[in-house]
Amino acid sequence: MMRLLKAASVSTGFAFRKIIAAVMAIGHLSGPNDPSEKTSLALECGVGHPVLALTIAVANFGRPEALPVPVPCVLTFIAVAMVYLFWRGRSR
Repeated sequence: MMRLLKAASVSTGFAFRKIIAAVMAIGHLSGPNDPSEKTSLALECGVGHPVLALTIAVANFGRPEALPVPVPCVLTFIAVAMVYLFWRGRSR
């Protein structure tokens, strides 16, 4: 598993961050006027990306080989979501 995690390049991490931030922004902007609902929708949109990555990996590689694929996605989502939640907390 560590071999596959080390194989992920820096550009992969940047791509994960951009995609997750973009879908969270879309969720935030398309949410209703209630701030808590905007936050919930943004987080729901952001968490869908790692799930999609896992689904594609399982379909292409099988379960044992696909397990390391969502790890960087989930870790990146957690980091981006923490920044977003910090920003939302400060904007209230």
